[in-house]
Amino acid sequence: MEIFNISSKHNEEDEVMKMKKRKLSRQLLMAERMMRMRMRMRMMMMRMRMRMVMRMMVMVRMIDDDDDDDEERRLGCKDTLVSFVESESP
Repeated sequence: MEIFNISSKHNEEDEVMKMKKRKLSRQLLMAERMMRMRMRMRMMMMRMRMRMVMRMMVMVRMIDDDDDDDEERRLGCKDTLVSFVESESP
């Protein structure tokens, strides 16, 4: 009787340990999943930022190109005006 009691108690402890291990492993899995999610989110944020930066750079480049074109056109007009005035003056 005593032996049976001891073994059952031992068994109970084993069960408790198993439960704890299971709980721990579940928590670890959840933590791992959270880490993966965070990493994925961070990566997505980085990609979004990169896209935004690239888009902004493209926009700025386009604006700069427009400015250059305007400048050249203005200079071109000025040159033609000057040459026209010079040719008209006696």
